[in-house]
Amino acid sequence: MQNSPPNQSSGNESIPRFKAELYFKADCALGEGPVWHDGTLYWTDISGKAIYTRSDDGSVTEKFTMPFEVGCFVLWKEHSLVLATDAGFQNFNLRTRKIEAWSNPKINLSNNRFNDGKCDPRGRFVAGTLNRARVPEAALYLLDHDKSVRELYRHVTNSNGLAWSESGKIFYYIDTATRMVRAFDYDLETGALSNERVAVKIPEAHGKPDGMTIDRNGNLWIALWGGWGVECWNPNTGEQLARIDVPAAHVTCGVFGGANYETLFITTAKSGLDDAALAEQKLAGSIFSAQPGVGGFPVFHFNGNS
Repeated sequence: MQNSPPNQSSGNESIPRFKAELYFKADCALGEGPVWHDGTLYWTDISGKAIYTRSDDGSVTEKFTMPFEVGCFVLWKEHSLVLATDAGFQNFNLRTRKIEAWSNPKINLSNNRFNDGKCDPRGRFVAGTLNRARVPEAALYLLDHDKSVRELYRHVTNSNGLAWSESGKIFYYIDTATRMVRAFDYDLETGALSNERVAVKIPEAHGKPDGMTIDRNGNLWIALWGGWGVECWNPNTGEQLARIDVPAAHVTCGVFGGANYETLFITTAKSGLDDAALAEQKLAGSIFSAQPGVGGFPVFHFNGNS
């Protein structure tokens, strides 16, 4: 692990480069899963077993301590989140702090926990697990409107970033261990995947692909664990288009938010850094932001039955 940023040679020196600025000094062991809604940024600290919310004007920042590791979450009703955790799917009320267990589809594999996930354009929660032993025994699941769960894709090692095209008919997905973004045809009526192919290959020198979001041009912004940044890739050509440099090695995910959804909010982690790296990376585990000159989309909310 490098204790200082690489020389930023990405193999394409002509691409635009941006610098992320500190948005909020946090102390997340494993900051992840940012969600922007109505002037508030939400995120999870997976290892720290907490969910955070922060109003954009900085007037309110709240921490919700959890009894389990929350890999990701989506918005549901007012003041309500649907969580994907190491104990399965849960419902959490931000006002009452009440937790309701829904379903645990992990087929008795104790080495798995939920990691990244989002709602599809029809409001179904798609979330994947990772295997702590880093063997391909994890999977990608779909939590449907009626709260039933089914498996979409299997033999996964570390289920991570996911995004849909603006039409909703193409689904992009990262299993970090493969260093690839896969593309699938996505059936909006059923959530079924088909026609699997490789859209992007991330070179080893760039770091490991982690979380992902899509912009209005249909390009993918991929966070790089160990890569000190977020990179923009064209899924149609496999070409790198831009890079955001982040002053932390372990960059985990990004989400578009702010005015007109033109700010990319970026989570980072302290996890996996040794003492020397932590001494140099004073802001590791914080939230950063950048304006890369393109906007994104609002997140989809869970459209489940009451």
